[in-house]
Amino acid sequence: MEIKPLKLEHLEEYLNHLARHFGEYGVGGIIAQPFPVDEPWDKSELRPKLIERWSKNVGEGSWEMTWGLFDNDSIVGHLELIGHSMPALKHRTKLGMGLEEKYRSQGFGKQLVQTAITWAKEQSSIAWIDLNTFAHNKAAINLYKSFGFIEVGRVPDRIRVKDQKIDDLHMVLKV
Repeated sequence: MEIKPLKLEHLEEYLNHLARHFGEYGVGGIIAQPFPVDEPWDKSELRPKLIERWSKNVGEGSWEMTWGLFDNDSIVGHLELIGHSMPALKHRTKLGMGLEEKYRSQGFGKQLVQTAITWAKEQSSIAWIDLNTFAHNKAAINLYKSFGFIEVGRVPDRIRVKDQKIDDLHMVLKV
């Protein structure tokens, strides 16, 4: 298992990982993303956005830095930091991550988060990392808290997946 920054040459494998990950809707009884397996997900919509964001430097607005967790040549997990397009928010970045079910609860999420925080601290333009997670995802919340993320807000019934009402939790970390 190896964590490394993704480049354009990894794009198709990354999209394949996302398709597998989104297809695991409700595995183990936990809804970890708002993409039910029976709702179509089109890779072609995300591809040009990723090409654009991955081609930008930190601070350019709408940049993205993504790391992949590799099992041989397959990406099985990821973490992305996405920069804001608004100049007034350029000191903040948004964290998102996902691990395919087989790779959860083995410390890989912790390794991904540590990699991203270490990198963010090296960027003079980044002061804060923001994230949102489903309020029922206790494993994710505990992971983020272990790095010092604090809860700053909760939006009840923000997301609905298959008529399930999901509260959204906003957490932040000063880097």
